[in-house]
Amino acid sequence: MSKIFAVDVKTAQIKRGFHHIWQVIRELDKTQTVFTATDITQKCSAGADSDVRDYLKRLVLAQFIEPVRFGQMQGYKLVRRQLAYPRIRRDGTLLPMKGQQHMWNAIRQLKWFSAQDLAIASTTDCYQPTRATAQAYLRKLVQAGYLSVRETGKLKSHLYRLKPTQNTGPQAPLILRTKVVFDPNLNKLMETISAQEESNDTA
Repeated sequence: MSKIFAVDVKTAQIKRGFHHIWQVIRELDKTQTVFTATDITQKCSAGADSDVRDYLKRLVLAQFIEPVRFGQMQGYKLVRRQLAYPRIRRDGTLLPMKGQQHMWNAIRQLKWFSAQDLAIASTTDCYQPTRATAQAYLRKLVQAGYLSVRETGKLKSHLYRLKPTQNTGPQAPLILRTKVVFDPNLNKLMETISAQEESNDTA
């Protein structure tokens, strides 16, 4: 189920969801060997308890963390480290890379390109975006200020290029359900004044 939350776009940071929980775990790992669910929820927005418990179960099944008992407390230890949050099904199997990540990887490598160029460059054995899919992602990135745009040819088609100042990192800016752009590298919303968080990976 989606969750509604209000944000101030000027300072907006999303402190819930699996992405944020993973970032909290990585930060805790820098200063302490073992962390608890409470350690995580204290750094999340109110109402994140169920998401924290759910994601910890998935991380245990996928062997990213190990349960550790100390006294009467249930703790966890991080054993597999990576920048992007692991996308894990409830049975512990990993989900494939999101289409937006494929496209962002290509955008960071291309110079001036069209929507069709992006669709081709993003194509893999498991992901084949259409021109329309690439165009929709580009349109939101333009609105959020990531891309330079120029017209070309008689049909007034467009070419795009990632602005050097907006190459924020390896994780793809995500289009949330209300079409808000969220940058996980900066942990902030890049446009609009409110957002409806997409459901977490529920498979």
